[in-house]
Amino acid sequence: AQYVTVLCFNGAFFNLQLWKHWAESLLESWASSSIGLRIVLHDVRGSGESEPCERRKKENDQFTFDTYVEDAHYLLSQVADEKQISLFVCGMAWGSRPAFVYASKYAEKVSGLMLYDFSIGVSTSEAWSGAQKYGAKLAKEKRVRLGIIEPVANMEAITKHKSKKACMLAMAATSKVGYDSAEAFLKTVGLKEVESILYPIIMMMGEFDPNLIASPGGSKEMLKEFRDRKGVTQLAILDSTGHASVKARPLLCAKVALDFLHRSQYLHRVSSKV
Repeated sequence: AQYVTVLCFNGAFFNLQLWKHWAESLLESWASSSIGLRIVLHDVRGSGESEPCERRKKENDQFTFDTYVEDAHYLLSQVADEKQISLFVCGMAWGSRPAFVYASKYAEKVSGLMLYDFSIGVSTSEAWSGAQKYGAKLAKEKRVRLGIIEPVANMEAITKHKSKKACMLAMAATSKVGYDSAEAFLKTVGLKEVESILYPIIMMMGEFDPNLIASPGGSKEMLKEFRDRKGVTQLAILDSTGHASVKARPLLCAKVALDFLHRSQYLHRVSSKV
């Protein structure tokens, strides 16, 4: 059967186990008799079970978003075949950045972009980290009040890495030249030169996530950037959710993603017939 592929990039300091409940829910809910769904999970080099390139072990330049994108592209080339009819790229928080880079570089191959907790601004300060933690606390308290129950992530399992040192180097991609500020990020991916974005985009943001209103580079600002380029872009606000949305609310995140995938596939089929 033909199938749709979703390529996922993990959030900062998480491994691919982050997506466990999300992926299980998405696969279980996928309703198509003729089209299958394949979810490709991976750890960027240096994180989780992935290791740095031995030949470049002394080089820090292998820990870049560009390298991660090429690694993911090679991975897809090994698992994709002629039955793959579309590719969606997905990322959470830190992982939404390489997802955005991938879609920008391989726009002709991408059918849609799904970004959780998206921001391309500087978000490594103590104040910003504190805001994310406080937002997550408010979201959790609201879920308790409303009686919302979601699967609980195994923190030990989703934050396990072969080498903590290598993982730290891997996460430092946000500080590399070309990606160390919102302005530099947009210039590097060439968004300012793009007249029209060819694939639909959804940004899924927790109502208590400070990345929603961050400036520069927050999701509301990026919504305008995408729409200015005729992009079909949706901003979905996730109720009772803070930062690290897929970890805290995998079922809700999967439900919103499922709706986006179905709508995007329908539009793709219609446009193909026109």
